[in-house]
Amino acid sequence: MKVGLIIPFRERCGINDYARLLKAAFPGEMDLLPGLDFDCDEYDLVHVQYEPTLFRTGRRNPLPAFLKACTVPVVATVHEVYETNPFIAPPPQGSGLVFQAKKIAYRYRHRLELSEEAFERARFHAQEIIVHTAHARAILVGRGCAEEKITILPHPVFGTNSGDRDAGRARWGNGDAPLVLHFGFITGVNDYETLLRAVSLAHAPVRLVLAGGIRREADETIDREIDSAIERLGIGERVVRPGYVRDGDLADLFAAADLFISTAKFKTSSGAVARALGAHVPVIATNLPFIQEINQESGCVKTYDAGDAQALAAAIDTLVEKKTNRMYRDLAARYAALHSLTSFALRHIEIYGRTSENHY
Repeated sequence: MKVGLIIPFRERCGINDYARLLKAAFPGEMDLLPGLDFDCDEYDLVHVQYEPTLFRTGRRNPLPAFLKACTVPVVATVHEVYETNPFIAPPPQGSGLVFQAKKIAYRYRHRLELSEEAFERARFHAQEIIVHTAHARAILVGRGCAEEKITILPHPVFGTNSGDRDAGRARWGNGDAPLVLHFGFITGVNDYETLLRAVSLAHAPVRLVLAGGIRREADETIDREIDSAIERLGIGERVVRPGYVRDGDLADLFAAADLFISTAKFKTSSGAVARALGAHVPVIATNLPFIQEINQESGCVKTYDAGDAQALAAAIDTLVEKKTNRMYRDLAARYAALHSLTSFALRHIEIYGRTSENHY
C-alpha cells in the first residue's frame, strides 16, 4: 500500500517532526506531501496530519475542498480539538436588529474559522479519524462524528534518552544548579509570565533554559514581553534563551534537563511533552485533559493549575529533590516504553487496512 502523508505547509512545526518519524516507520511505502499539488490517485490512501492554523494560506484553508474531491480513502489525524475555539472571541448573544448586525459582522470577520468548524462537522471528509485523547473524541462525537470512526492513539513518545548530559550542561547549564527546560516555539498558547514568576519564587537555585524560536511575525510581541518580564523579575542570571535549537542538539538539551515544564493554557496533545517523557525527564504541566489522561494511566506528570505561579514554584522545588526526581524519571521511562513509535506505527497499519477495505 502506498500512502500519501499530507503535512502542514510550514516546515518548522512539531507535527512535521512527528510525521517524518512516522514516515521512517514505513520505508518506501509513504511519501511526505507538504502541499496539495499532487494527484490523490497516485496513492492507495491519503493521510492528513491536521491542525487548521498550519494549513492556511492567508485567509484561506484549501485543504477541505481538496479532501472533498479526493477519490481514494482518507484518514485524518486531528491534532487539536477544542470545545470552544480559543483563537477567536465567542459569538455575540442577544436579539433584535443590533444583535443581527453584530452576528453578520462576526460571521464575516471569522468566516475562515467558521468554515473550518464546518469542515470538522463534515468529519474532515475522512473515512477514519485519529485523535490522541478520549476528551478529543468526545468533543468530535458531540459534533456529529461517528464514534466508531474515531480511533484514540495516544501521542507517541519519540524523544530518546541517549543524549550527552555533560555536553548539554556544559553548553546550557550553570554549574550544579538544577536545569529546568521549557521547549517549543514562542506562542500565545504558553503562559510565560507564570513560568518566569515561578522561577523567581522557587527556593531551589534553578537555571531556566527557555528554548524556542519565533515562527510567526505576530509572536515577536510575546518574545519582547518575555525579555521585559525577565528584567522586571530580576532573574536574568537564572534564565538562558538559546532561541531555536537544531534537531541535532535536542538529545543533549533534554539529557541536560533535570525537569521539563509545559505551560500550555490550551492544548490537545504536545510533542514537547512527548520528547521529555522519551528522554525520561520529569515533567510538570498544566492540568489539561490530555495530561489528565496520561496521569490516569501512569501518574508520571506533576500538575499545577494554570496561572498559579506559587503552585508551579512548589512543584519545581519538589521535583528537583533527588529522590522525587528519580521516582518521576522511572515513571516517565515506564510510560515511554508503553507508547513507542514502533507500537504507534503498527496501529496505523491496522487503521490503513480497515479504511481501505471499507472504502472499496
